[in-house]
Amino acid sequence: MTEASPWRVLITGPIDGRDEWLEAAARAGWEAHEAPLLERVPLSWELACETRPAWIALTSSGALEALADLARVEPTWKDVPVATVGERTAERIRALGFEVQLVAEGRNAQDLARALIECEPAGPVLWLRGERALDLGDLLREGGVAVEERVVYATRPASAVALQPVDVVFFASPSAVAVWQELATGTVPGALAMGWTTLEALQEAERAFSFALPLITPEPVSLTVALDAIAASS
Repeated sequence: MTEASPWRVLITGPIDGRDEWLEAAARAGWEAHEAPLLERVPLSWELACETRPAWIALTSSGALEALADLARVEPTWKDVPVATVGERTAERIRALGFEVQLVAEGRNAQDLARALIECEPAGPVLWLRGERALDLGDLLREGGVAVEERVVYATRPASAVALQPVDVVFFASPSAVAVWQELATGTVPGALAMGWTTLEALQEAERAFSFALPLITPEPVSLTVALDAIAASS
């Protein structure tokens, strides 16, 4: 990598907090470009739980708005402990007045499910999720935990996306990979995935990438580390 011709990375997500990821790329000395592939659409939903759940679970910051709505309708919902993935999401949940009692160390649905199963919930887990998320509910039920699922948001392809020629594309979700497959033309660059489900989508994509690697953790600092390693190995 030279100052005259830096490496280029395209940051396609996440929907929230993309600036942190752009800054992380810049810290690695890369020329960072932004191309949000997805936008979030809140969905109307009804609670209709027969009993108060033992836990509330979130696997995405996309469900935070629904969690805030829940507290506005009935403030006592803040007494229900919350389980989530990622310390950033946990901080935002706490800012809403909820008590986060469980943050999955591995920062993915599999680790969150394992931790919740070990807690042996005395009642159902209320999972506020996006329309494409299925894994946490399936894993909890396999572990003998009752689950109440509410689909509170959807993701849609963003309009007027401008893709630039780059060396690496960073993806934050499998949905973004699907949108890229429809839009991208020409040479296929390398890819970095925020998490394992996104990596699986990259590996199964019809248009193969020159390489596809996961971040160590779904945090901006891991993007800096990954880009440093790519530059050093080339």
